[in-house]
Amino acid sequence: MNKDELNSALEVAFYENQIADLLTKRAREHLFLLADLLQQESGKYNLTAIKDTPGIIYKHFVDSLLVAEHVPGDSFLIDIGCGAGFPSLPLAIVRPDLNVTALDSVKKKISFVEKCISRLELTNVRCVCARAEKAARTVLRDSFDAVISRALAPLPVLAELSVPFVRPSGIFLAMKGPEGSSELNETRAFPKLGADIPRILTYNLRIDTQLIPRTLIITEKLGKTPDNFPRNFAQIIKKPLL
Repeated sequence: MNKDELNSALEVAFYENQIADLLTKRAREHLFLLADLLQQESGKYNLTAIKDTPGIIYKHFVDSLLVAEHVPGDSFLIDIGCGAGFPSLPLAIVRPDLNVTALDSVKKKISFVEKCISRLELTNVRCVCARAEKAARTVLRDSFDAVISRALAPLPVLAELSVPFVRPSGIFLAMKGPEGSSELNETRAFPKLGADIPRILTYNLRIDTQLIPRTLIITEKLGKTPDNFPRNFAQIIKKPLL
């Protein structure tokens, strides 16, 4: 798909998902380069099963950006388990007011994100290669206005890995599929981690006439997370906070 075709496809996808205002000239240029890099490098890095252009546009770009309005302005944001850079890279592209940290424990994925940052000349993104439960015991703890993660793990696990990064009065956003509501009903993790009872937003990712259910779980950090969290990963998995 050439640049003009990609631009047309972006316009359609962003319009039908009611985020057309995010598709500035700058965003078009950067998203074109990002799609090109993803298709070129995906085989080398084994980044994602989604390699076709429509899949990249809808399931990576649009899906990442449907939550953009819920990220506070001028925030320091960290993406936990960023993988190939989603949602961190699209958010950094369309929201230059954000200061974004992309965190993942897989070096080849972080290497790809670093390559994208360099190629796109993004000045508002940095990378950290580390396990979340270990990074949460460094200077990164309690230091972000917003923490986001997309489909990394079941909600009790995700909460314990993510909430420690949120500063008091900041927010955690968990991007989930239709299972989000049931996962939330099965956990009482958030108060144990110093966070408020979450609220749930439901919406759809629209691909032509297909509606794919999505859930966004948002919680505010009320105070610092107790020092005993997060536990080591084996404990988190064996005895999730229910």
